[in-house]
Amino acid sequence: NAGQQCIAPDYVLVHKAVAPAFLEACKKVIADFYQGDAKDGIGRIVNDRHFQRLQTTVLTNHGGKIICGGNSIPEERYIEPTVLSLPLDSPAMDDETFGPVLMVATVDSMDDAIRYVAGREKSLSQYIF
Repeated sequence: NAGQQCIAPDYVLVHKAVAPAFLEACKKVIADFYQGDAKDGIGRIVNDRHFQRLQTTVLTNHGGKIICGGNSIPEERYIEPTVLSLPLDSPAMDDETFGPVLMVATVDSMDDAIRYVAGREKSLSQYIF
């Protein structure tokens, strides 16, 4: 379903000390899982409106760095599994993603992470590792 469910993670908050290793691990897992090409193994975005929203807000105007993925085929509503490294104030972090995009932001401490999450609308789910 390409991340198009209400309980799919929208973002990951990672301590700055482990962020480079985490991002590298994400990149490796995606490459290993899809064997370099996800096109035949991932669903398509449900409609053109959602595709355009992802294309504009998340993939183009994110204000961060694409770690892996980021390619798309508009006529197929296909978005490659993507990992973005973003600042916490990125506009892409404001809404649910509903797509094959994982946004990763670094924090200085657990307290910073808690403050960030507490200052946002309550989500339907939360995963803590």
